[in-house]
Amino acid sequence: MLQAPDASRGLELLRQHAAEVLVLLSDVKLPDGYGLDLLPRYKQAAPLAEVILMTAYGTIPDGVRAMKDGAFDYLTKGDSDDQLLVVVERAAEKARLQQRVADLEKKIGAQYSFESMIGHSAALAQAKKLAQRVAPTDSTVLLEGPTG
Repeated sequence: MLQAPDASRGLELLRQHAAEVLVLLSDVKLPDGYGLDLLPRYKQAAPLAEVILMTAYGTIPDGVRAMKDGAFDYLTKGDSDDQLLVVVERAAEKARLQQRVADLEKKIGAQYSFESMIGHSAALAQAKKLAQRVAPTDSTVLLEGPTG
């Protein structure tokens, strides 16, 4: 478990340990920042981590904003400790699943990348170059030529 007394040190720790962090629990009122304003920076530093914001003075507009900006949950302090444990466990499970998906996408991407193509003929190089140009688009491509 990592802990920080303020936002600047918390962001520094988050950047250093982004791959290890599943759940980030942050107060809304921090000595050097406002948790709702920091939420995009938290998500940028650790995109796969889930962020739970806590406050003693929660409002519905702030809760809606937090959820729209990517917070996993927005909790009011003083609520049941059992509720906090359940929310943290659900957030950790979601973060674990997101990491698995990212790992699988990385493996599949490497398997089906242009770099994995075998061959060095001029025709293959030309086809590969054309495929790289159209790959980022939503265009339909028809390949023609002799088989074999």
